[in-house]
Amino acid sequence: MIIPKEKLRVVLDGLMANTLPKLEKSLSEKLLEGFYSYFPDYEVITAKRFAAFIAQAAHETGGFKWFYELGRESYFNKYEPETSIGKKLGNSQIGDGYRFRGRGIFHLTGRYNYQKYGKLIGLDLEQSPDIAADPIVAGHIACEYWKQNKLNPLADDGNFREITRRINGGYNGWDDRLRYYDRLTAYLEKLTI
Repeated sequence: MIIPKEKLRVVLDGLMANTLPKLEKSLSEKLLEGFYSYFPDYEVITAKRFAAFIAQAAHETGGFKWFYELGRESYFNKYEPETSIGKKLGNSQIGDGYRFRGRGIFHLTGRYNYQKYGKLIGLDLEQSPDIAADPIVAGHIACEYWKQNKLNPLADDGNFREITRRINGGYNGWDDRLRYYDRLTAYLEKLTI
């Protein structure tokens, strides 16, 4: 089922209200604004795509509570330039581990990814990494990540497991992701558009 653009805001509002009823109103409004603005451009316009995207997003952010990777500053030493992870992430200066820690919906991490996604969405995320945690910007980055990783066809096929692997690198939090997905799918199946 394709959600027409004129119904998108109402469907998204109902989806968020029924899935995350305790979400702070101002945060919910910002998230909805980002999703409403970017979902059509990234063809996240079907019930299956909505359910898969929002379920993953809800899990990755702890129910849209955290737009920063959690941990003390020392925790992010594992991303420093001299570590194997830091090298893979393109971190090149001392302090990059913390500076380019995970932010946003799908936790953009590392100097390389901040550069790459900043160019793709037209923002200088490398110079201003904190803006990646803004819910509207985070929504844009997440949509671009979704596109870059070709997740719409997987959502169409109902391959939620592979979507999880591509976002998480494994299956951490699988049960929680699946609970969100099932709840969202059930809500969307009841809609008449």
